[in-house]
Amino acid sequence: MRTLIKYAFLVLLIILGYNYFFGSENEQEQAERIVEKVKDLGSDIKSLVVAEKERYDEGKYDETIDKFTELINSLKDRLSNIDLEKLQDQKKELEKSMEQLKEQKGSDNEAEKRKIENEMQDLLEELKKSLEGLSDQQ
Repeated sequence: MRTLIKYAFLVLLIILGYNYFFGSENEQEQAERIVEKVKDLGSDIKSLVVAEKERYDEGKYDETIDKFTELINSLKDRLSNIDLEKLQDQKKELEKSMEQLKEQKGSDNEAEKRKIENEMQDLLEELKKSLEGLSDQQ
């Protein structure tokens, strides 16, 4: 997709250049107007960038950057409180138990299967509560 856009832009530049130098009088005028508008746009963009750079140097965005940094640090702290490895280990143990249960045959399987499913549900609820705690603290 990028390549297509690049080629389309290149084709437009070639057509504009051709019309600017070799086109009819009308096409040359149109190409000149387009070039002037592009020059104006470029100078306006440059002015905007220079003005924003000055505002940045004056500290316009310092408060926003500080808030964003605090948010990131807060999220890091909250995420470190969730023991993901422990939850993953529990999940693996439950999956392993479920696989062993599938291999076994007997009347106790349904009760054991329900027990494992309940443990998985509890694990999921624990994770949901941890994640909700994260969103509530923000």
